[in-house]
Amino acid sequence: MQASLAEAESLVLKAAVGAGLEPGLASLSARATRWLCQYGLPGTRLVVRALTNWLERRSVGVKWTEERKLCAVTENQMVSVLYAGAVVIDHRSLVRAPMTVTSPDEPLLLLAMVAHAMGDGSVKVAWSDSSGTRQGLQVDNDGCTFLGVGNCPLHRPGTLDLCLTCDWNPPAITGSVLWNDAALVHRQESVYKNGVGIEQAELLFLHQWGAKTLIPDSDISREKGAGAGRIDTD
Repeated sequence: MQASLAEAESLVLKAAVGAGLEPGLASLSARATRWLCQYGLPGTRLVVRALTNWLERRSVGVKWTEERKLCAVTENQMVSVLYAGAVVIDHRSLVRAPMTVTSPDEPLLLLAMVAHAMGDGSVKVAWSDSSGTRQGLQVDNDGCTFLGVGNCPLHRPGTLDLCLTCDWNPPAITGSVLWNDAALVHRQESVYKNGVGIEQAELLFLHQWGAKTLIPDSDISREKGAGAGRIDTD
């Protein structure tokens, strides 16, 4: 299915609420999905995986283990970025040195949450994949630079540490530049022209969970304001 950015965001928001996420977390996840999709990245795929991890208890919430370090509340499980993203963003004013999130389930989705929330400052999110390749993103003065290599960029390698720096003078980029501003503008223009591609399985998942936000059609539901009302001008 080809959808607009707004449609993709709305689908994710409804599904996240239907899956039981608090409204603020659902909104953050939806905005991060849109942020990824506008650059032609698989935002809906990542948020579906993150929601699935949470619903099937493969990922859990986070806790502080020491200064500037977040890990899973349960040992030997992944951190759900659906929850870690909000914690990181809420503590951004405290970050003057790297903050580490241990074993996030979808680091690219967390990256998007941070980048969207802090796009007016300088932010760097980076990790090393299983081969030691540096991946991540730096946002500075509304410009973005993605780090990574290969045709399947920014994939999760499994268990990893993600290091976040939010400062006016973040460390210089040392990894391979995958996309710079010019390349990202080109990718963005392509999305505006062609829309966001959503796989059928992802669409089914989003619709199924989004449907849980609906209520049965009845006289009482209409009296309470559901739907279009009893007359066209209602």
